[in-house]
Amino acid sequence: MKRPAWLASARVLATYLILTAILYGAGEPYSRGWCRIFEHQIGFIQSEFSAANVRLTHLDGQAAFRFDGTVTVNLRARFPGISAWEQVSAWTLQAYAHNHVILVFALLAAWPAPTVRRRLRLALAGIPATVVSTSLDIPFALAGLAISEVYAAFDPGLLETDLLVQYFNFLQGGGRVLLPIAAAGLAICVAIEKPVEHKTAT
Repeated sequence: MKRPAWLASARVLATYLILTAILYGAGEPYSRGWCRIFEHQIGFIQSEFSAANVRLTHLDGQAAFRFDGTVTVNLRARFPGISAWEQVSAWTLQAYAHNHVILVFALLAAWPAPTVRRRLRLALAGIPATVVSTSLDIPFALAGLAISEVYAAFDPGLLETDLLVQYFNFLQGGGRVLLPIAAAGLAICVAIEKPVEHKTAT
């Protein structure tokens, strides 16, 4: 029996409202749990800053992740004028991390699932999808913004060629929305079982 289209919209709206309410109340501990993970990820994706520290703070009244990175010897060698800089800082709003949770699970809720088992598989697939989507956003945004500040001050031409900066620009240009959509799509492909064809002998 074909289910009415409004059910999908209702599931999306319910998922959005429930997750928004949960993150409103528990968003801070959720975000703090990510901070150490972001530190390791930033250390892996770039080598310009050492002793990376990521913490939750407030920026203009809004919760935000703050990254503080110590300028490395290699970066000082590339840009002698940076010798006066001890650290480079960058911020990105906490809400961006929450958006990944909300968008991934809202899209999964919209996907038709005729059985409870399939609905559960979709929900479970949303967990790694959210982890991957968030990991491809926040640490890259923080590291990209930090190195952009250095290049803007000492060699603006690198802003057009550096891959990390270009990926940061992609995130700012809509990538932060595309990532959870793509992650949800992959989760659906993984979670949905293909029907088994039973061949009859002739």
